[in-house]
Amino acid sequence: MQLLRTHAQLLLLLVSLLTSVTASSWGFADATVSVQSKGSGVGGGVKEKLSEGKAIPKAVTIGAADTLKIILTTQNGKQARRPHQAFLLLKDPSSGLDISYPFSVKDSGKAKIDLVQKDLPAQFTRSNKHIDASVVLASFGSSKPYNQKAFTLAISPDPNLSATSAESFTRYGKLPEIHHIFRADPKSPPVFITLFFTAAVLATIPVLFGTQFENSTMGSATSKAARTAGNAAKRQYPKTPSSTVSSSQNTNAQPPPPPQQPQPGPSVHPSTPPQASKNEAIDLDARDPDFASRLSRLGPVQPAPTASHSSTSNPTPQRPSLDTGGRQQGLFSSTNAPIFPDASNNPALLIVQAREQASKQAEEEAEAMGRSSFAGRTLIDVHTIKRAVGMKERGMTDINIEKTLMLRSGLVKKLGAGKDGIIKDVHE
Repeated sequence: MQLLRTHAQLLLLLVSLLTSVTASSWGFADATVSVQSKGSGVGGGVKEKLSEGKAIPKAVTIGAADTLKIILTTQNGKQARRPHQAFLLLKDPSSGLDISYPFSVKDSGKAKIDLVQKDLPAQFTRSNKHIDASVVLASFGSSKPYNQKAFTLAISPDPNLSATSAESFTRYGKLPEIHHIFRADPKSPPVFITLFFTAAVLATIPVLFGTQFENSTMGSATSKAARTAGNAAKRQYPKTPSSTVSSSQNTNAQPPPPPQQPQPGPSVHPSTPPQASKNEAIDLDARDPDFASRLSRLGPVQPAPTASHSSTSNPTPQRPSLDTGGRQQGLFSSTNAPIFPDASNNPALLIVQAREQASKQAEEEAEAMGRSSFAGRTLIDVHTIKRAVGMKERGMTDINIEKTLMLRSGLVKKLGAGKDGIIKDVHE
């Protein structure tokens, strides 16, 4: 009993598998192909029935004024379904040229296509060979697509067209294979040549380091000699005022004593051999006797005063005075007069302050423009002045000019026009 039940289940499983395999393939039913001539009316022309998996043995001929119509119902298994792709494929068996035309398919599976001879490519219409027509149905999923020949199409050429061979049309395809011949791979030179040049390069490295070391040694010696010569050439200036300056400061009433004659330095270089340290002979040789004598008479110089608030110098320095003979009595006198002008009376500072004030006033007027409390501009440029004078000469009133140019009341009256005004537009 258990064995019979098991066999029954296996039989039912095989039946369901066969049913699913049968239902998972695309096909069509109720298919017809017809050729209608122009003016033949409904039902006229040639009409043939199409069967799934079997082509029509007789060729279907289409003329220049005929229309080829194909009507069918697409099916998935035994149910009418709409496939994702439904095409009529026309192919020339001799040349391999093919073209596809899509069916117009509804959701119920009803598909239809209409073709005339002008829809076909020129290679087909000017050829005397038959064309294979196949129906192609496919969709997503695991269903098996359908692609089989349905009938053979014979095209009757149009007598009004010129007879051109199908081979004269340009056809795109793959070119014949090209065989390239490449050059041989580069080879390395012999080993002994490589070793020779490598040894030549390595031999220059010790020479390079030796030359660099020699240059650095000579450079240090030269720098030492230059520092020694620079130290020997330094000049020493007096740090205290001479007796002439001190006596002139103490006695302003008496004329200054005659200047002392400068002590000349050595006129002939001493025959002293070069030395690394500076001695008295080298010091005298490096001095300038005339410049040293002038510095000894001048003495320490009083630094110039400055107007800086952080300066500790005397803000009212004393200037040197002259006696009746035009000679200087002393470096300083009792007259206290400032060298720099007062900041409140400095013309340069006043100009800068005036520019800053005018710029600030112009910014305030620009910010206030457009407000209800804005009384008008008081600062105007040359272009605005020229416009105001031109309007005045053309007869506009002062109020209209001020309203147009957004000027303060009474400003146009100050400019005026003609000989009574301040500014006039000059026309050459």
